[in-house]
This record gives sequence, C-alpha cells and structure tokens, in this order.
Amino acid sequence: MSKTGAAHQLKNPNLLTEREAQILAMKNEGKTYKQIAAELGIGERTVDSILVRARSKMELMQWSE
Repeated sequence: MSKTGAAHQLKNPNLLTEREAQILAMKNEGKTYKQIAAELGIGERTVDSILVRARSKMELMQWSE
C-alpha cells in the first residue's frame, strides 16, 4: 500500500470492519469475551484479537486528526 493510501485510510471514518464494530458494541454493552464468543460462534481469543485490532485502529484515527 502506498503512503498516500495508508494516510487516507487513517482518516477514513469507516476504518473499522463490520465485525470489529459489532464486537466493540457488544463489549460496550457490558458483555464478556465469553458471552460475545458464544453469541457469535467464535473463540474468546478471536474476540480478543478483534478488539485489540479495533482499538489500535481507533487510536490511529484519533492520532491523525
């Protein structure tokens, strides 16, 4: 990816994937990793990985503003 493409992505408000946004919303509702994993049919480690990636993207978005 070119530098201009990466810079453009950081400013894109739709940077989170649908799944990342879904899991963040569930976590914000107070659900545990175990509850989220069971509801979505994925592993708890997958929930953790997705949340780490989503939070990282959100930090990059704030930093670029």
